[in-house]
Amino acid sequence: MRVLFLGDVVGPVGLQSLESLLPALKERLSPHLVIVNGENASKGRGLTRADYNRIKAAGADVITLGNHFLDKKQISSFIDDCPDLLRPLNSADYEKGRGLGVYQTALGPVAVASILLPAFVNNKVNNPFEVFEKALVDLPSIRIVDLHGESTSEKQLFFHYFRGRCSAILGTHTHVMTADAEIKEGTAFMADVGMCGADDSIIGVDPQSVINRLIKQDGTYFHCPEDGIGLVCGAYLEIEEDGKASRIIPFRFRDNKEIAYEPLPNHIPA
Repeated sequence: MRVLFLGDVVGPVGLQSLESLLPALKERLSPHLVIVNGENASKGRGLTRADYNRIKAAGADVITLGNHFLDKKQISSFIDDCPDLLRPLNSADYEKGRGLGVYQTALGPVAVASILLPAFVNNKVNNPFEVFEKALVDLPSIRIVDLHGESTSEKQLFFHYFRGRCSAILGTHTHVMTADAEIKEGTAFMADVGMCGADDSIIGVDPQSVINRLIKQDGTYFHCPEDGIGLVCGAYLEIEEDGKASRIIPFRFRDNKEIAYEPLPNHIPA
């Protein structure tokens, strides 16, 4: 089974970049399932119904969320009607929607879960290890987790605890792609797959607004650029029938052009 997993869509540039590139990626890779994190799609925080529709129209089969899932309050008016929209499974004090779904593909069912880790976030969450342990019962063999969290070590802890019992555990939230893609005991892992957002930004946010707020402390609010060159980042997975991942390939596109890093030289003269 081939799966495309795309990182946090951030603001207008992220949406535009996803709409521009995802159809071509699907034609090139013929994925059986496309998962997109949409928690920052609507002006950088939360998800509106209109932007949910845009991500679906671009080609997403499943949209996952994270710590900002309630930042656009209107989500509570439509999340129950969208089985392909996943808020964190371990959210506390919120009962609308769902955090785990089983989705039918041409090659059989796939379970997708959204998990929010507690370190450095303000959300009320239940223990992610206990919640997901209970959720594993009676799931199909192919299991993919969007692991939304700030701490890379916390993500590694979750991976090592559940490795061998999931097909893939892929990190979102920091918007910065990590260089740690690996497969252990059939579980693919990457601490953060990166973002879909403005290239000239600080994790998708206009740099000057961040400078003004954090350095000049002028009370400016963060905002996302309305236009500009976009990045699209994520991971491509190949998963066997028994649920074991056999391949993970991180990908990164700038302005719809694939970024290929040059290999290191074999020999540098003294």
